Amino acid sequence: MKESIGTGLSWIKSNSVKLGLASEQTIKIIKPISAHKEAELPMKQFDLHVHFPAAAIPKDGPSAGVTIAVALVSLLSGRRVKSEFAMTGELSLQGLVMPVGGIKEKCIAAHRNKIS
Repeated sequence: MKESIGTGLSWIKSNSVKLGLASEQTIKIIKPISAHKEAELPMKQFDLHVHFPAAAIPKDGPSAGVTIAVALVSLLSGRRVKSEFAMTGELSLQGLVMPVGGIKEKCIAAHRNKIS
């Protein structure tokens, strides 16, 4: 889970302008030393902690990558994600959704919960 959160945050930081979380003007004003620090600018105002309670349900971290990234973009941008929307997939640093296992079971679970 930690890796999925880290990957999601890194992707969000590097794409903050495209996502509408920062303007190009804001990033150009500060002119940090590296492109990575440039991408951190919009996130400096937040102290972010993501918590997944252990409970009795095992969690597969990589397959939650895209879901975590979408949830964080929703949080930071104030744009809501429809509640009847389900997703799964490992997120790469380039923003690609990688294949994961257990698709049949995940589709059955979504169908049982009336998610299309």
